Order: sequence, then C-alpha cells, then structure tokens
Amino acid sequence: RVLIMVKVTTALGNASIKGAPRDVRDVTYDRLMFALDLLNSCVKTTNGGKTQTVDWAGLRDCPQFVKHLRLLSEVQRCDLMALNANDRIAVLLNFYHLILIHGCAAHGKHISEMKDKEKTAFFKTTSLIIGYLNLSLDDILHGLFRSNKARPWKFSLQFDKRYDVEKMALMQLHDPDPMVMLCCSAMTTTSCRIAVYRGETLEAQMRTTVEDFLDHNILVQPRQGGVGGTVTLPYMIGRHAKEFGGDANARAQWTLQYLVPRKARDLEAIIASKKMNLKFDKRESAFEWVLDPQIELWRQKNEERFAWTKEQQQEWLHRNPHLAPPSSVAAKDKPKRQGLPMGIKRGGSGGSLGAQ
Repeated sequence: RVLIMVKVTTALGNASIKGAPRDVRDVTYDRLMFALDLLNSCVKTTNGGKTQTVDWAGLRDCPQFVKHLRLLSEVQRCDLMALNANDRIAVLLNFYHLILIHGCAAHGKHISEMKDKEKTAFFKTTSLIIGYLNLSLDDILHGLFRSNKARPWKFSLQFDKRYDVEKMALMQLHDPDPMVMLCCSAMTTTSCRIAVYRGETLEAQMRTTVEDFLDHNILVQPRQGGVGGTVTLPYMIGRHAKEFGGDANARAQWTLQYLVPRKARDLEAIIASKKMNLKFDKRESAFEWVLDPQIELWRQKNEERFAWTKEQQQEWLHRNPHLAPPSSVAAKDKPKRQGLPMGIKRGGSGGSLGAQ
C-alpha cells in the first residue's frame, strides 16, 4: 500500500497529468497506438524472415518510451465505473496490452525467454495503477473478463470478496464472453495479434480479431475415403473448456461461427458424423509480431496533426485567441537582477539590509 501511494504521489507531480484528467478512452487509444508504433520500429527480422526479435532493454531506455510511461500515469485518476459495458471492455483490453508491453520492456525480455515460474510471476505481478486500483494482467483476464472464475489449474479465485470490493465492482456491467479471452494477446505464435479497441466498434473489432486468429490456428482434416476426421483447436480453447462449451462437440461447434465458409463446412460435416478426433495445440510462447493496419493510418493522421502551415496556425490562433503564446521579450529589454554586496543576505535583520 505504501509503494502504491508513493507511485501515485510521484506520478501526480508530472505536468502532463495536472488538471482534470482526459477521457480514459482517448488516453488508452493514443497510448497503445504510440506504444505499438514504437514497438514496430524495434522489431528485427532474421533467419530469412522466420525469426523476429525485439531489443526490449533498448525500448525500455528509449526517451520516447520513458515519456510514454509518464503520459500513461494520467490513468491513475480515471473513473472506469463511469463507462458503459462496451467502453469498459475496450479500455481494459487496451490496458491489458499496454501492461504487457510495459512488463516486457521492464524485464528486458519477452515471456518466451522466461522460465515457467517467471511467466507465472509475470502475469501475476505486472500491473498498472488504473483509477486508484492496482490491476495486474491476471486481474484483468481472470478477475474481470472471466468474472472471477477459478482457473482450471488453480482452485482459488483471483479476487477476494473481503478485500477486493472495488475491483469486483468493475465486472458488474458485462457478462463473461469467451471471445474477449481470445482477444488478449501475449505476442506469441499461439495468441492473436494486438488490436486497439474502441467501444463503439467493439463487437466488429473483436470478431475480426477472433476470425483471423481461428482461421490461422484451427486445422480441419477430413478423413480420406470415409466419414469423420481430425480437428485441432488452439491451446486456449482446450485450457478453458467450460467457457467454450464444455465437451468436445460444443467447443468445435462454438468455432463454426468464426471460420471461413469452406473450413466451416468441413468442420460441420465432421461434427455431424460423430467421428471427430479432437486435438489441441501445444502452448507455444515464441515471439510473433503482427502489425495492426490501424497503426499506419494513426501515424499518418498524427503527422498531419502537427504539420500545420502558417495559414492554418494563424486561423487556429484567430479562433482561439486565449491560447496564443505570450509575446517574447528581447534579451536587452529584460530587467537585470540586482545583486547585493558580499556578506549581506536577503531577508537579513539588523542594520545590514535594513540600513541600505
């Protein structure tokens, strides 16, 4: 608790977050776009395009990234309870990926380079203060998106009903949706790409992300010369079976709505035959980077935003005269500071300063 208060007090001293906080939806959108654009510039492809690497330590020490973290401190005073269900999910998805990138940069390595215990501790302890609450990656995924359900490999709940009342209040506006779980990326070969979400287009964006992910990670192999076949589903669907329907047929049936027509027809025929051999991918944690097409458009708009002509600047100042910069004062016109004789201190008593 003391450490959290020190972080809050330190962050509130930054000039970037003084005054009324900005809309948290705009803050998370801008910050994640900036972080992804900066991360994209740090990705290096080697081995003929087969291997992707990032200098995470270099990203951590980059002045632009340091400034990004200072600007992100503004979210400490946001109000998530004021958002509707879709806006809250979109903001929390953006926060999840902001925390993920921040954590990898802070550790100087991706989770693919960590041991199993390190990975567990990474998702448990990597956190950000959001709306005066310290939310970790596990808090967002298992506490909020899964409505505090116990994990398959752990019986305890993410939130304690006695002490995490404020955190539990955040999950009251929406029902758990398994599609949200698949949208939480770990920047690995077996997870989806990172997208930047908006509340007004949340459903369409999530569907696009899940369709792209399942199309590349579901393998349907009809049996030659007979009925039935083998179906391979992503690791996440196998690990969280209850969220995706429970039994094998229900999980395969759930994916039908997101597959391309040809693959959906083959899968539907295998399910109807009742001779389906269902498998699940192994959990692969190798780093994989897929650039979100939105970033290029955001970069262009951002460049146009600061590339004003003199005419545009004058027009803007004419419409906002109260924001015009003060007229500069020439160096020769500046009043010189009057010095005092040696041995005399300002604010002194007696005949020293008073006598003069």
